[in-house]
Amino acid sequence: MRARTGARLLLMLTLVSACRADVAPEPDDTGPTVTTPPLGDPDAGWDALRYGDFVGSGVPADVWFDLVGESPSNLLERDGRSAGLPSSFNLFEAPSGAEVVGGITCFGCHAGWIDGTFVPGLGNPRADFVGADDASMFELLGTIVEARYGDDSPEALAYDQFSRGFSAVSAASTGPFVGANPAFSLERAAAAHRDPATLAWEDAPRYDVPAEPLWCDTPPLWNADRKQHLYWTGFGTGRIDRMLMQISVVAVADADQAEEILQQFPDIRAWMAALQPPPFPEPVDPALADAGAQVFATACASCHGTYGEGGTYPERFVPLDEIGTDPVYALGFVDSDFVDWAASSWYGEGAPPPGDVAGYVAPPLDGIWATAPYLHNGSVPDLASLLDPSQRPDRWRRDPDDSTLDHVRLGWPYTVPEPGSATDDAYVYDTSVSGAGNGGHGYGAALTEDERAQVLAYLATL
Repeated sequence: MRARTGARLLLMLTLVSACRADVAPEPDDTGPTVTTPPLGDPDAGWDALRYGDFVGSGVPADVWFDLVGESPSNLLERDGRSAGLPSSFNLFEAPSGAEVVGGITCFGCHAGWIDGTFVPGLGNPRADFVGADDASMFELLGTIVEARYGDDSPEALAYDQFSRGFSAVSAASTGPFVGANPAFSLERAAAAHRDPATLAWEDAPRYDVPAEPLWCDTPPLWNADRKQHLYWTGFGTGRIDRMLMQISVVAVADADQAEEILQQFPDIRAWMAALQPPPFPEPVDPALADAGAQVFATACASCHGTYGEGGTYPERFVPLDEIGTDPVYALGFVDSDFVDWAASSWYGEGAPPPGDVAGYVAPPLDGIWATAPYLHNGSVPDLASLLDPSQRPDRWRRDPDDSTLDHVRLGWPYTVPEPGSATDDAYVYDTSVSGAGNGGHGYGAALTEDERAQVLAYLATL
């Protein structure tokens, strides 16, 4: 019973965790000047990521360990009691003074496994938000905390601060299959209950939260320092350090606590700026890669940039009618109450107002071989299929117990389910689901088979 309860609690808590037609959207120069503080110390940033507070509060630590137990893996090589936590959660002191386990940290969504190796900073393609709406568990856990510590105890106050936010976002924090990350929906639901300037909690929502969750594939952290726009859609400019900590909107007490949390982020950003993608694990034919670099320069660099010494990144925004990829996520950022809220909030602090054109920013491609699946919604399992749209499967299944990547096709090994087979397998990506289409980005179709093989070899070197 304890193991099952602990697993359910883990699932419940895991709910928390770039142009005009050819350039990135320009800031509105009529607004205030936005200055992000300089980078700090990457070593201090690594410690902050492993021990710091990103959400604001959490579950009393003793309750956590009683229900969940200790994790034996210690993937983040932490000391003390923190060594017994999964990598997605940190141990810290809440504003009430209680010691709590709070999630989700950056590594809840931005860490994963490649070829059997744990990689901090990787977008987690195995994040499981399927059927994660379980608000009743928060009420049950609250009863346990109050019975153990009393209604007015520091532990109960800490848990109340945590649970009000997570209860409000629970229904919005689901995805259709493993790997679909509903972070935007989660933040959108929480922000509806916040004063944008003070971040004070408001029981009555400021706007109607759409019923259909929006979700996307999770990008790696090692490219964040190259971008001025954090999100796939080109939104997320301004105070990048504040935008990076938007998950705190779920359980932070107010803007005063948010300011305290913010002090960690110059160091965290320094760690991210120093982060490098893992090297490709096999030899790459240099002649093939050199030929691929030439093809890439002609066919791809205008959107995705150049690499190596002196490399540049244009951060090109591509409207929907040009890119042709699934529109649902991009449209969620147009005429959006949450985007308007964020731009005017403590997190935005002078961010330019959102544009009225839907589209996606072509991302930088450092370590692209390791970041399967592809497109903003993770609908394409490997780069070979991305370059040849005729090869993209409509339904495909990854093995949840195998982190080995296909080093030829550059992506996830997969199987294609039989037509008419069951559709309730959480590890089957189904492109017929709303927001999951795998069309668009057809630029590779114009290449020859040899040219695509050359580009794949080049991409393995980035």
